[in-house]
Amino acid sequence: MVKPNWNIALSDVLKHPTQQITKISNKTGKEYQTEAISELNVILVGTPEEVLKDNIVSTIYPIHDPKAKLEYQIKVLGKNKNLVFGNHVLLKNVVGGSTNSGGWYQADSIEDTNKNV
Repeated sequence: MVKPNWNIALSDVLKHPTQQITKISNKTGKEYQTEAISELNVILVGTPEEVLKDNIVSTIYPIHDPKAKLEYQIKVLGKNKNLVFGNHVLLKNVVGGSTNSGGWYQADSIEDTNKNV
């Protein structure tokens, strides 16, 4: 008998196609496979918040995805002080997972695109 699986794929949650990629863990330095959205065009809808954890600077960006009609926060390592509310941005290699309060999302990089999404 097969047990039901309550874990849904990232592509089902964020409504964009994903692909398998290899990443390296910041904590362990080991390689692992995960599904990721290779490129995601979104709009910043709030003030980015810088966080420092274990001597690693990250920035949390509140975003709106007009194609999927979703709003959530996404973390990117480092900081980009030029990004502000209303900027159209491109996120690369978006990954995520479930938590008790919803989910977490992270991207490898973020850049200002100045194009409509």
